[in-house]
Amino acid sequence: MKNIIIPTDFSKNATEALDFAINNFNDTDTCFWLMHVYGLPYSGAVVSIDLDNLLKEDREEDLRDELKATRAKFPGLQIDGYALQGTFIDIICKIVKKESIDMIVMGTTGATGVKGVLLGSNAANVVKNSKIPVLLYPNDCGIASMKKVVLATDLEIVKGYETFQPIRQIVKKTGAELDILHLEDVEDQPIDNDREELLLDTIFMDLPHGFHVKELKHAEEDILDYAHDVSADLIVVVARNYNFFERIVHRSTSRKLSMLTNVPLLILKEH
Repeated sequence: MKNIIIPTDFSKNATEALDFAINNFNDTDTCFWLMHVYGLPYSGAVVSIDLDNLLKEDREEDLRDELKATRAKFPGLQIDGYALQGTFIDIICKIVKKESIDMIVMGTTGATGVKGVLLGSNAANVVKNSKIPVLLYPNDCGIASMKKVVLATDLEIVKGYETFQPIRQIVKKTGAELDILHLEDVEDQPIDNDREELLLDTIFMDLPHGFHVKELKHAEEDILDYAHDVSADLIVVVARNYNFFERIVHRSTSRKLSMLTNVPLLILKEH
């Protein structure tokens, strides 16, 4: 992955997400992009040109300070950034296209805090609209490096090498152990599990990995329970649509939320 973008509001969670991305994904040809999006002081405000310029200068200074601190912490790092006024999802989509971004890494604390919902609206909108992988880094999860990665699959998603290329790169770069968790729905029409496992074996043939089969009961809870049991440092899912993501996050019980807040979540997009 050559270009990685990290949205920031200069909060502790955003800085932790940035550090996590650098510690795990930095390479000689990797460039990191910080992105800060800001709006008007309040909805419907009549803002003078002078006040608008002051706000712009203030946010650009915040970005310069963050870039300076990051370069001091990680000498030799390739990092640049944008501080732009506008709508979050519009700005990030434009930068993703302009800079050929390969992955989005972002913190999960919403601007109004967490009240029964794990993600802020910006993170949720990014997952819903992004065509590239999105890694969500929970607030205060405390994970700095990856030793155990869990890829959860029902085996119906195995379509090709390209979808899994990001997880291949991550496992190669970090040296993490890869667990492939197959959730088997005994009530559905049987699929050719041997064939699908062979496809995954081929995709990950040059990397250490293991298969684990678990009867499907409640997909979201099954995944989180397994990740908790094996002390996973990253959960990976393939999002064929937004519904799975919505269930695993927005409709989770408080028990499941407490587990998910300890584990970064990587959502791959099917190719």
